[in-house]
Order: sequence, then C-alpha cells, then structure tokens
Amino acid sequence: MKAKKTLLTTILALALLGGSGTVADAVPPPGGRLLYLEFPTTTVDPGLLKSARPNGQGVQDFGKTLTWYAGPDYSPDGTKIVYADGWSVKTADADGTDEQWFVDGPSVPAFPRWSPDGQWIAYEAGGIFARRTDGSVTTQPTSGFEDIAMAWAPGGQRIATVTNTDQVRIFQLGTTEPVKSFPLAAPRQVDWSPDGKTLAVQASGDLFLITVRTGAIKRVTNTPDLYESSPVWSPDGRWIAYGSGTTGSDEFGNPHTVAPVVHLMTRTGTNQHATSIAGVPTSWRR
Repeated sequence: MKAKKTLLTTILALALLGGSGTVADAVPPPGGRLLYLEFPTTTVDPGLLKSARPNGQGVQDFGKTLTWYAGPDYSPDGTKIVYADGWSVKTADADGTDEQWFVDGPSVPAFPRWSPDGQWIAYEAGGIFARRTDGSVTTQPTSGFEDIAMAWAPGGQRIATVTNTDQVRIFQLGTTEPVKSFPLAAPRQVDWSPDGKTLAVQASGDLFLITVRTGAIKRVTNTPDLYESSPVWSPDGRWIAYGSGTTGSDEFGNPHTVAPVVHLMTRTGTNQHATSIAGVPTSWRR
C-alpha cells in the first residue's frame, strides 16, 4: 500500500510540473546553444547579439548591435551564423569573427535562414529570396510581396511563410503557388519542427502550433498584456524557445516588446517558464 501511495505521489508531482505539464511533458532539460538578441529596453531599439546555453550559462557577447528583424541564424553544422545588417545579409563564424558580406537586398533584408543542407540562405527583401551560399544563383521561391518571413522544412524541399494578408503558407520548392494555406490573423514569425509535423507561429502577439498534415491550429499563449514572439524549436524537437515581455507600441501604433525575456515551453505548449536570458531567441543549435 505504501509503495502504491509513493507511486501516485510521484505521478502527481510530475503531472503538476510547470503548472500545465503532464507526465508525458517531463522531458529532459534542453541542451545546445541559443542565439538571441538582448534588448535592454524595447525591441524598437537595436539589440545586442549574444548566445548562451538554455539555462542562461556560458553567455557570449558578440559585441554587435542589430535590429529586431536581423534574425541571426546558425548554419546547420553550427559553425557559422547569418544575419541582416543594414542593407546587407552577412555571415560570420559562430564566435562572431570573420564577418563576410553575402548579399544586398532589393530592399532592406530581414530574417535570413540557412537551408538544412547548408547550400542556400533565404531572406525577406520585398518578398522571399534564396541565394546559394557560393553566390552562384539567386531565386525567388514564392510569388508576390506578401510573404514577410519564412522557415525551411526538414529536408529543404518545402518552405513555410507568414504573410501580411493573414495567412501561413507552405510552398514546394520549384513551384511559386502555395500547396497549403492556413488562416491566422497578423502572423509575423514561423519555425518548422525538426520532425516536419508542426509549425510554431507568432501571430497577434501570441503563439500558435499548426499541425501541417491536418491544418489544425492550437493557441498555446493568450496573454493580452504580454507580447510573445520569435518561436524557435530546439534541435531535438522537444522544446520551443520564445520571447515574452510587456506589450508596447511605437509612434505609428506598431506593437513591440518591452524588456523581453527568453521563455521555454514543451513541444505541445506546456510547462511555459522564463529563463534567466534577457532577450528574444533567434536560432538554436546542438
């Protein structure tokens, strides 16, 4: 009887972990390294490019300030980073050294993303563009100007985009019309899970999970006074990092985040909690 009571107590304790967690959500602590932008006051002002382990230890300061749409991203092997800086997309070694010009956009570029095979870098610049890392080819994998950020699918044969027309879209490379489209108000950022099954999307200042196969949309945050942004999947697909802070607005009424802090949640949206990292995550490597 005592053994049974101990087992029940353990199960209940695990189920209550993180408030809304379940036994299935008692996943190992996240590993790897997060790339992020630290904003001392608000995301309207430039942020400091840094990296750290998800527990907040081992902080590396790159000594560089970037805008919120710079979108720093690790290469698939974790040895390099890419980011938007002014009118250019640039690359550097993962420690910030050996900065190299990569391409200028037809307009100010934003949110560059390395393809899973490391052969392409995609970015937004009045539409989505993709350029081979050797500079030999530049292409536009989607039609129109409404796509404002993108994410590669595992395998690199599909991309997901968010639009300024309240859609999340999926494209098969080689075609310029979406193969799937999901309605979602004011989407701004998207990331594709490592298993290819789920999209994490920032929309209207909250976070949503979209099941790619069925199109089912699950809202995982609902915080009117907070602004959640920039969901980034962990390399093992068990966690999602995101930024959260008080909702503010600029002089034109555009929303932004005041004093954001990196948060974590499980892949299903449970066990949401703050880390000790001040800022907004942009990429996660092993």
